[in-house]
Amino acid sequence: MPKTPALVLALLEERDDPVDAVVHAFDSAARDLVASGDADGCPVATMALDVVDTNDPRPGGSSFRRRSKRSWPGTGSPRLGTRRGQPPGAHTAPRGRATMAAVVPADTIRIPGSRTLRFEGRDHGSGVSFFLVTNDPGKGPDLHRHPYTETWSVLEGEATIRIGAETVVARAGDTAVVGPDVWHGFTNTGTGVLRMMCIHASATMIQENKSEEHR
Repeated sequence: MPKTPALVLALLEERDDPVDAVVHAFDSAARDLVASGDADGCPVATMALDVVDTNDPRPGGSSFRRRSKRSWPGTGSPRLGTRRGQPPGAHTAPRGRATMAAVVPADTIRIPGSRTLRFEGRDHGSGVSFFLVTNDPGKGPDLHRHPYTETWSVLEGEATIRIGAETVVARAGDTAVVGPDVWHGFTNTGTGVLRMMCIHASATMIQENKSEEHR
């Protein structure tokens, strides 16, 4: 059996799709290992055996398939690299290719009447969302929560952050994290402007505000 890199090069000459060539090379190498009895303890073959499915409907298609619902463009075969084992309702980026060279101008995501920017990943092919907060002293959001983690990175100033029953103070360069479904909020307790990145681990922002009577 030729070594896998050589096999890839050979298949590249036969196939227009380089990804398909790599998959075929991986397929062939793993099958040879299995046939020779050398697959035991080989991590590549173990991974291959985990994803092999010989019922690939593509004419001439590779037998390697991830067991997921995402598909290769123009085919019914699942896409390699899809995360498995995600819980129902997991917040992921939308299908489709993100434009790698895209720049999102600040003015297009600025909250009307505010200096704060609001970026929602689903609109830009990203799996995360964020607020880039610019607040004056004494300002900040009331208690709220999300069904995913939120990470804060203070760029300038000082923030007093309430996380559940605890309160922490974060200054420029500091990072803090709140888990899913934990009530939280923050206030600019410094003497100047607070600039803070609030990163939501979701392509879509989901927020529940705590009512006045339960604060």
